[in-house]
Amino acid sequence: MTSTRIELTQLSPDKDVLTFIDQLQRVSAQIQDVATSSRMTTLGSRAKRLQLSLLAPLEQLRGDIVYHLTALELQLSPWAAQVNKSLTHLRNAQSFLDTDAAEVCYNRSDTYRARLRGHLDAYRNYTTMVLNDRCASCRPLFDIFDAMRMLFCHHIMDPMNGLWFSAFLCLFLWAVATPLSLMLSSTYRRLEILSTKLQHSNSHRYNARASVREDQRESSHWSTQRSTVSVMPDIDRSNW
Repeated sequence: MTSTRIELTQLSPDKDVLTFIDQLQRVSAQIQDVATSSRMTTLGSRAKRLQLSLLAPLEQLRGDIVYHLTALELQLSPWAAQVNKSLTHLRNAQSFLDTDAAEVCYNRSDTYRARLRGHLDAYRNYTTMVLNDRCASCRPLFDIFDAMRMLFCHHIMDPMNGLWFSAFLCLFLWAVATPLSLMLSSTYRRLEILSTKLQHSNSHRYNARASVREDQRESSHWSTQRSTVSVMPDIDRSNW
């Protein structure tokens, strides 16, 4: 910043241009030739207009910039000192937080919890005092609530829980017994069909045996009658 201000405070072209214009005016006044003198005068007036329209505003800006740079240089040292001081404080705070942050947080949280417990205790004491002194006692209301809770929980919900358990147990037993019953019924039907078939076959066999025996009896009866008939004539002839 200081080097920039020094560069800006050096000799500016505005002074050189003013010196050049002054010299042109003096030379034009000393020249005897009218045409040359008018040309020199015109050149000096154009240089004057250029200096006023372009270089003068630039010179004004240069002066403002130099002024602000000088003011900043004057304020820089206090600001630098303040910044260094702030950085020092920040480093100290960072080192303190690195070493004692846990203890500080615990202490602050403990203080906050203690204050919160104090507020809750105060509110509870105030509520108890108001209920005991200014309002009616809440014991009958609590007894009614306790009785309703006992009725609902122990006399309604517990039997319903037992009912649901019994229904679940019955469904489980039904789910287990249904396939077994179906298997037993199918087995019984098969056994019944087989027994029916056996009885039918046995009856056919019995009927066949009975017919054979009847045929044997009839054949034996006929043979007996034939033998009797053949013997009777012999007896009669002997008697004769």
